[in-house]
Amino acid sequence: MFYPILTRRANYTTKNDGTYYADYHHYLTEIKEDCQERCVYCDALLSEHGNEGFHIDHFRPYAHFVELKSNPNNLVLACSKCNIWKSKNWPTGMYFHVHASHDGAIGFIDPFLEPLSNYFRVDQSGKLLTTGAVAEYMLELLHLNRESRIQLRRKRATLHKAMQLNEIVDKKLKDLVDYMQSDDFDRDTARNMAISLREVKDLLTDALNMLHKRVS
Repeated sequence: MFYPILTRRANYTTKNDGTYYADYHHYLTEIKEDCQERCVYCDALLSEHGNEGFHIDHFRPYAHFVELKSNPNNLVLACSKCNIWKSKNWPTGMYFHVHASHDGAIGFIDPFLEPLSNYFRVDQSGKLLTTGAVAEYMLELLHLNRESRIQLRRKRATLHKAMQLNEIVDKKLKDLVDYMQSDDFDRDTARNMAISLREVKDLLTDALNMLHKRVS
């Protein structure tokens, strides 16, 4: 649900001569797909933003890595605020260290090289909890626990829970109908099954009410 493993495609499109396109925006569709249409920093989904407002970010800022400006292997998807806060930041002393994006204390975790779920997890309130100094560095610099993101994570978690409960309701309802049509039908057993169904339905209603309050 949060921070899935990301994998880059083996090859990005190139010009007829095999070189990358000078305009890096050419790779927007491919980068969106590889990033699973989510900001690689705060994990907001593009669909949660009305499918607009996301940017292509140069993971290694081209202000420091000019040669990577049009290289799609250096491009990631980011929401506008994360992109702005990250800007040209790249820890001093690492400018020429192309393969190392952090030193374990400061820097940025490359989402295609290290699972972000190893560094970030979401608690029940929707806040990000970090593991390690580099994750804390990113959390503070990019304001990953800004209120809009906390609410977004809570909403996503609630929706996920509601969908799970809905599947349970469907299964329990099917089981009840099948049992009522069976030769082994027993009124008390059916009543207990109906009570269990009602309890799950109440939980689903509570989850939907919470989701409605957060949306409105």
